[in-house]
Amino acid sequence: MAMRILLINLAKDVERLTFSRRQFAQQGLEFERLEATNGRELSQDEYDAFIASRPRNGKRQWTRGKVGCFLSHSRAWKICADGPDDWIVIVEDDLHVSNEFRHFVTDTSWMPKDFDIIRLEKPTNRIKLDRQPASIHHGRGTYRLYSTSWCAGSYILSKKGAQKLLSVPEKYHENPDRFMFCHEDSIIAGSLNTYQVAPSLTTQDKYDSAKPTFASNIETPDIVSTDRITLMDKIKHLSPQEIFLVIKKTLQGYRRVNFKP
Repeated sequence: MAMRILLINLAKDVERLTFSRRQFAQQGLEFERLEATNGRELSQDEYDAFIASRPRNGKRQWTRGKVGCFLSHSRAWKICADGPDDWIVIVEDDLHVSNEFRHFVTDTSWMPKDFDIIRLEKPTNRIKLDRQPASIHHGRGTYRLYSTSWCAGSYILSKKGAQKLLSVPEKYHENPDRFMFCHEDSIIAGSLNTYQVAPSLTTQDKYDSAKPTFASNIETPDIVSTDRITLMDKIKHLSPQEIFLVIKKTLQGYRRVNFKP
């Protein structure tokens, strides 16, 4: 039996929903559509109240798109925390999905027993993983994650993981990927038992090709993909201190995780 899959989808994004249904149907999988909150449709009072309880400064201000994104994911967390399932799969509607995705959502033998979150998606940055996988399933390892990792387009969330996320006071909330996976800015990310499937099982459309099919629903993304920027191009624009950090992270085992269809 397949795990419960929640797909976050805005009412206006019919094309994305059709795209997702086709991909999942090809693998004999079904999902439940979770209607996303459209931050642009919140009243000014609702928007102001959200921001007042979650103060932020600088470039990471709460745009309406980010507010909607957070409210949508947090509603999925609450469904997981309050429901009968020990874990659920949470996905966004712009994913390219591996043909082997079904093997990971119809079998639980590969899942680490202590996990809070298992990332299924390709991160856009280099990350630090355990040297040895906790398990290997259909040629993909599941590794403990020890660093910041960007993107929150697909992940398996355990009930206890959901409860941990929901227990954090509102004033510490961040955009979903920053909140769950950024060790520098989130008070909860470093204490979660987070794992990464590598090679990844999904990647967001905007990072899959030079000409994405779908426009982003978040006005100004916090994270810009550097997949098409070579290391030498990046180094040309770095200070000596920044170059030192790049070398240090490489020596510490930080690496890319690629998407494997």
